Amino acid sequence: MKILPVKVGSLSNPLDLPWIAGSDDYIKIVKTAISESIDVVIVESDSSINWVPELHEKYYQNLLKLKIHMDTLNKILLIILPEYGLPIRQEYYDQLIADGFIVYPSMRRAAKAFLALQTWGMRFKAFRDSTNK
Repeated sequence: MKILPVKVGSLSNPLDLPWIAGSDDYIKIVKTAISESIDVVIVESDSSINWVPELHEKYYQNLLKLKIHMDTLNKILLIILPEYGLPIRQEYYDQLIADGFIVYPSMRRAAKAFLALQTWGMRFKAFRDSTNK
């Protein structure tokens, strides 16, 4: 296996791997990129992959492996699934929710929710620290 240098750490340098999302290399690269300094991983997904069942299955298995990895690290995994009126989108959404994924319809909504969670966590920590003195 060839090891590629991967550096992730800013919004200006996201890890963009759509062409291999259904391959075995995807999960290896993503796991390598996730470090202690990363609090959240956001994956933009699309239900159109469901139209090719064999591609969807491998891709979805990679998402499940990523979720397990993130849970093990006690990190947050967010899935972005844009809203549109096709029934296949609802089926995919239901599948993600049933498997315990956190799903948002847009990057903006996911980022706002994560920021609110982080802000609340910082306030709670400050309060806890002040009462333990």
